[in-house]
Amino acid sequence: QTFSLANKVQGVYRPERNESYMTVNITAKKIQVTQAFSDYATKKIEAKLDRFFSGDADCKVTLSEQKNMITCEVTVRTAGLIFRSEQKATDKNDAFDACIDRIIRQIRKKNSFTAHSRADLTMLLKNRLISR
Repeated sequence: QTFSLANKVQGVYRPERNESYMTVNITAKKIQVTQAFSDYATKKIEAKLDRFFSGDADCKVTLSEQKNMITCEVTVRTAGLIFRSEQKATDKNDAFDACIDRIIRQIRKKNSFTAHSRADLTMLLKNRLISR
C-alpha cells in the first residue's frame, strides 16, 4: 500500500485509493451533457457518496429537459439497497446538487434506523436474559 507524503507529515496513515469502487454512468435525454458537467458530477459523487459504501456501488445519473426545466434523476445501487432521487431545476448543476443532498439524507436515515434497530434488539435481549 502506498500513501502520500502529506499524510505522513500529519501523522495520519490513510492509504490512497488506486481505483474507486463507485461506477458512475451519466445519461442525457433531449439535452447535451458537457465534459465539464460529467467531470463535476463524477467528482461530487465520489467525494460525497464514496465514504458511505465499502463495496461496489453503481450510480446512474439521468438528465432530461422538459418545458425549460432540467430533471435530474440519481440512482445508487449497492448490495441489495437502492437509493433514488429526482429533482427539477432551471440549471442542471442545481438539480444534481439537490439530488445528491437528498440521497445523502436517505442513506443517513437508513443508517440511523439500522443503528436504532440494533440497539433496540440488544436492549430487548438483555432484558429477557435479566428477567429469567
